[in-house]
Amino acid sequence: MKKIINSKILNIIVDILSLFFSISLILSFTHIPILSIGSIILVEIPKIFIVTFIILLLSLGQFILKKTKLKKIILFSSIVSFICSSIFLILVINVSYKEKIKLNYIEALKIPYKKVNADIEINKYTSFKNKNYGLSIWKPKNNKKSPIFVYVHGGAWSSKDRFNYRDMEHCKWFSEHNFLAINIDYPISDNINHNWKDQEKIVAKAILWIKENAYKYGGDYNRIYLAGSSAGANIILNVATKINDGTFDKELNTNFPKIKAISSLYGAPSPEDIWNNSDLTFKYWLRDSLTKHFNGSPKQYPNRYKYINTKEIINKNTPSTLWIYGTNDHFVSTRSTKEIFEKFEENNIKYKVIEFPFLDHSLDIPNSIPNQVWEQKTLEWFNKYN
Repeated sequence: MKKIINSKILNIIVDILSLFFSISLILSFTHIPILSIGSIILVEIPKIFIVTFIILLLSLGQFILKKTKLKKIILFSSIVSFICSSIFLILVINVSYKEKIKLNYIEALKIPYKKVNADIEINKYTSFKNKNYGLSIWKPKNNKKSPIFVYVHGGAWSSKDRFNYRDMEHCKWFSEHNFLAINIDYPISDNINHNWKDQEKIVAKAILWIKENAYKYGGDYNRIYLAGSSAGANIILNVATKINDGTFDKELNTNFPKIKAISSLYGAPSPEDIWNNSDLTFKYWLRDSLTKHFNGSPKQYPNRYKYINTKEIINKNTPSTLWIYGTNDHFVSTRSTKEIFEKFEENNIKYKVIEFPFLDHSLDIPNSIPNQVWEQKTLEWFNKYN
């Protein structure tokens, strides 16, 4: 045992991990616009807690065997990282306790990455700029006419697709809870195609496809619920409002089914706010994504940025909304998020907010505690407006 604890490779690993976790977790208590990786990994806090505990034990053993100044520093660093991870774990569990969520801690310790297949793949629900856009379908486990869960992926309006493993896991989970779950693609922006004015209409066309075809798969189009993360949450709020207030009925010359309720997961209401992000870790990637989407900055195209700003679109017809986010979001400022809550208040929209203290722009890793909270509270929210 002494040989193992005293091995050079293990010593180096313990030293690096101890310093990494202590620095990153301490930074997570702040909103310093750099090294935000600390708060992003907090979504996996049960795993981090176990890792920091093991590092603490190993660094203690190494210090006992060799009481050098370096080992004293590493032991102190390990103690700090373990204390920080303990605090964060308590805070996350406390949110679930307040929301009366039954957590599965065994699931939270599992590795989340695995392939999930849909029951049915539809390769085309519409076409746009000579490209087809499809959707994936998970059929409900019962044989009754079921409510419909529609998921719209994020990705700063210019990346990802419906085959993201997280989104597919969400859809599978809701199908297991008696929803017809549908995950859709839409035209993301790039250096040639700046789709700022088109994404919402294409997503609306997916809703039309669902209206016309859901019955084939056991779905009730009179009970459609939308969910999305980040930019996807921006899109669903805008689309749902424009459907429910009749905007898309006029623009697309058809009759849309009303959207019953929404679940926004760390939503991105204001692209201009994201452009002004000061976080050095993600600032330039975010600006590149927004340049692809709008073909320029907010100063160059203020009306384009305003066009998809949720604050400008919300009205009394916006569906009841569940909003879940981390208070240490390095992509979307807490200020712009709270401005949306003020708009909800002004328009008498029923809404519920769940905050995860110190967590960042990543709450939906399958099996994680924040994801368990989001799925269960979204199910509860949607059933409330069934």
